[in-house]
Amino acid sequence: MKIISETDLTKKQKKELDELVKTDEEKWETGDYGRNKKFMKRASPEDEEKINAIINSSKKKQKLYSLKMSEDLVNELKFIATHKHIGYQTLLKIIASEYVDEWKAKHNQRY
Repeated sequence: MKIISETDLTKKQKKELDELVKTDEEKWETGDYGRNKKFMKRASPEDEEKINAIINSSKKKQKLYSLKMSEDLVNELKFIATHKHIGYQTLLKIIASEYVDEWKAKHNQRY
């Protein structure tokens, strides 16, 4: 998965991203998107497999963590998640899970 940086975007794309995030954030918060079938779309089989793996792993005991991230990074994550039709926190879990799996495979580590 390639994550784009805001520096990779044109000025027009940055403006569109800013507007999309502002518009979408309110609709996600109010539940207009998450609870309305009109705005739902089935994830791709690849994304669905990743999401199911995370859901299954999330049946394990979870702990709440707080992360400080730049507003720009959070906006970029929301933008990407919107295009993947998943929540940005789910996207963060996917990214973290993939990174850990790749690191363990590269370093031949298990725990």
